[in-house]
Amino acid sequence: MNKKNALGKGVYLLTFLLLISFSSFSQNNFKVSGKVTDETGKPVQGATVQVKGTTIATATIADGSYSLMAPSGTSRLVITSVGFTELEVAINNKSEVNIPIISTASSLQDVVVIGYTTVKRKDVTGAVAGINQKEIRSRPVSNALQAMQGKVAGVDISSNERPGQVGSINIRGVRSLTASNSPLFVVDGIPLSTGGIDYLNPNDIETIDVLKDASATAIFGSRGANGVVIVTTKQGKAGKTQINLYSAVSFETIKDWAPIMTASEYIDFRRWAVYYSNPTGRPRGDNPNITNDRDIFLATSDPTAWKNIAQGWATGTWDGSKVSNTDWTGLVSQTGITTDHTLSVSGGTKNIKAYASFGYLDNKGTSIGQKYTRYSGKTSVDIEATDWFSMGANINVTHGTQEFGQSNTVIGSFVGSSATSIYGSARGLFKWALPYDSAGKRIIYPGGDVAIKTVVDEWKYTQDQRVSLRAFGSLYAQVNFGNIHPVLKGLKYRFFISSATAP
Repeated sequence: MNKKNALGKGVYLLTFLLLISFSSFSQNNFKVSGKVTDETGKPVQGATVQVKGTTIATATIADGSYSLMAPSGTSRLVITSVGFTELEVAINNKSEVNIPIISTASSLQDVVVIGYTTVKRKDVTGAVAGINQKEIRSRPVSNALQAMQGKVAGVDISSNERPGQVGSINIRGVRSLTASNSPLFVVDGIPLSTGGIDYLNPNDIETIDVLKDASATAIFGSRGANGVVIVTTKQGKAGKTQINLYSAVSFETIKDWAPIMTASEYIDFRRWAVYYSNPTGRPRGDNPNITNDRDIFLATSDPTAWKNIAQGWATGTWDGSKVSNTDWTGLVSQTGITTDHTLSVSGGTKNIKAYASFGYLDNKGTSIGQKYTRYSGKTSVDIEATDWFSMGANINVTHGTQEFGQSNTVIGSFVGSSATSIYGSARGLFKWALPYDSAGKRIIYPGGDVAIKTVVDEWKYTQDQRVSLRAFGSLYAQVNFGNIHPVLKGLKYRFFISSATAP
């Protein structure tokens, strides 16, 4: 075979392979084009359109259009752009796919409630903050303040691990050293004279708006000096009757980030404390003797604790590793389990709308002996009698039973403080002391110090039960003067009557 024929056959073979490759590419890929627009229909320039799981991508031009080759089958497009929420859409072998994307700043168009009226959030973004029902239920919470934690700028809400108790709330920091720093709470347009919103079932709340600056005092005066928290509860909506069931179960455990000394470290600490309080006639903390230890650790007052310490002297030379540790905090803590259920019904017509709900919360605390149970009910009815007159009623009833548990227990001058919970008291007990004697009987003063009482089985001997019943009801009537005469367009008058029981 001559070189000319060989070259010709090579060219034919290369052309044949290219045709096969092009045919295969044409069969497995096709052109997709379209436009990317925002929620108002305006084109979005510079948005990235990429075939999911591949490197095939392009960017939209000035008119929002794009074009790329995509694999056939179940391919999907991923659209990303600064200031917009990432979106993923299926191609479904369509040659044209138009894609509307949503701005992440769309929440600025939300309507929020301020004193006199409602405004768009973007107009008062520095003075008003708030959350809606979706954000409230983004995590399991037992009260409305917990739902606001970490979600409302400029609002500081502390935590409280005790079931049935809520933390404090400060808007833009502490404003007074001696007076109250609590904000004013307004529920469905009614300012509360006492109490907060802890009695409300979070499932019955539609929105929570916080007025932080001049908007707070504009209508509420000095009562709004610490800010105002405006709560709007759910109301009936026109349409088919809807039945909703919310159910959640959550688990909690205590994570103690403050380390506690071991029994051996605690013993060394006390030896040095006694030595420095009166060095004359006392051995140094690093040169102990058993005779001196009997006095320091009250051997005659609590023989069981001394027997544990004596294990460190078993060889005649002090060995702190031989002394066993008592985990007092472990004896009073447990896994907290919270179950939350709410059944609600909503519906109505253009003229009459109604909403009703019943909720049950059972919150077992992380400390033994602490628990909170809450039953809540809500009913609201709105009647639009004519195009210019409407009226309605709201009723919220909550019954709670709280097992408060141990509190304000003095744990001794050795620790130098008082605890506000049984867990805090357990942290102050001597690690070398034991909870029970050899007969299995509870030792009331472990370690022999009468100022430091045991926390073991305390829930069996004392009980602090707190029962509360809170009812809040309101009636309103509203006249829309704008529908009576065009000259009065925009003028409305709303009259409220409310009553509430103290918690």
